[in-house]
Amino acid sequence: MSTATGRVGSLLLLVAAVAVGAYLRFDGLGEPSYWLDEILHQQLTTEAAGKPWWQWFGRLEPEHAGLYYLTQLITRILGTSEWAGRSAAAFFGLATIPLVWLGVRQQRMPAAHAVAAILLATSPLHVYYSREARGYALLMFLTAALIVILLRGRSLIAACVVLLALLYTSAVASTVLGSAAAVSFLIAFFSREKRRWYAITGACAMVALGLIRVIYISRPMTQPGLPGAPSMDLSFFASLARMFSVTALGAEAGQHVATAMFVFALIGLVALARRDWRHAAVLAGMTVLPLAITLIALRVFNHFFGVRYVVTSLVGYVMLAAIGIAFLAQVVTRRAAPILAAAMAMIIAAQGWSSARTEPFQKLDWRGIARSLRHHVRPGDVILAAESWSEVCLRHYLGEVPNVRLIRMAGVGIAQIVADESPGAWLVTAGASTDPSVRTWMCRYPVVSSSALETFRLHYAPSAQHFLRERS
Repeated sequence: MSTATGRVGSLLLLVAAVAVGAYLRFDGLGEPSYWLDEILHQQLTTEAAGKPWWQWFGRLEPEHAGLYYLTQLITRILGTSEWAGRSAAAFFGLATIPLVWLGVRQQRMPAAHAVAAILLATSPLHVYYSREARGYALLMFLTAALIVILLRGRSLIAACVVLLALLYTSAVASTVLGSAAAVSFLIAFFSREKRRWYAITGACAMVALGLIRVIYISRPMTQPGLPGAPSMDLSFFASLARMFSVTALGAEAGQHVATAMFVFALIGLVALARRDWRHAAVLAGMTVLPLAITLIALRVFNHFFGVRYVVTSLVGYVMLAAIGIAFLAQVVTRRAAPILAAAMAMIIAAQGWSSARTEPFQKLDWRGIARSLRHHVRPGDVILAAESWSEVCLRHYLGEVPNVRLIRMAGVGIAQIVADESPGAWLVTAGASTDPSVRTWMCRYPVVSSSALETFRLHYAPSAQHFLRERS
């Protein structure tokens, strides 16, 4: 295949990957209701808008900083719907696709950059967090930009801008900043070429890492009643491999594809190290270090695991897997290597397609629950929430209902009194709780609605007969 034909084919695959990526990220973007974290961040965005400008350069909120809230405020030009609130994440997710294409393109391995674009465009994990009104898509976008800059080793200004952007996005960026510093210092120490550039970049990353404690408020990582750190055994890492390849939510299916992609990433690392050890150090460091730092921290502080904590490692992982696929295709057949590599990428994409299309929609329909409650409640009724999770979500969608109170219950005794004194009581529980006593108390009353999503239950007091006679 001629060079010109290969370039045209690669560009066409990039365009196709971006088109597919746009479909996966924007189709039905506003259909699912917000869940707790999305609602909380929308509220915090509103609060941030009312703060003095100078506070935007310091502490706005414990976990996120000014850049994230700025992107959320910009989306309000489009309105306050779920589609508008998630649009920033979708755009950043889409923009990350050509970035990984650019990063892998520097390796000059036929079709590797197109494969990387295909894998990221259809990655269920990347799609999932490109459809949430939170900062993880922005973090992955900035991580991809930083990897491209570190691979090129050219512009100090660009490196500093991206490092600063990471600093002002989220406290989770600390693992990326630390990894960038380690990688830069490693290359500066062992390589004569561009030593000064990597040394300065590493120093800038360390400064940004130091400022994390200034901009973000440290909070206890352990909370009573919540799960602790997972047992990091073979099954845990097998689940993590599936989440990095075929499912965002850790479904059991697709382990063979996850294993294959892991093998491709290892092959890609070895193949890249033989070509340019500095590029291998960048991709390996920006993949493994954020993951390792996070898992060690979770273990030390006995904190529960969420794959969102390690999504920044997905970018480098996809790039390494793409290089491995392209290398293997070249070993099998040099003449048709690009075609074989693209076909292998599409097979992997097909295995995760169903997850990419369905998992982002697996959110509890708080909008529908609020609509149903609004239809059935009567003046004097009370809605009792067993925990903050259900109270925040329901209040966001329910709004104010005349002569109906929504109360967060802090104890069983007062909950029983309020329920007994009301003509009708709607008892709601969902999500995580540090004190399960109230949700356990609710079980004495009949369930009128439930869902496995967020372990939601809606009970009614005083009885099923009263509900059927007076409220159904």
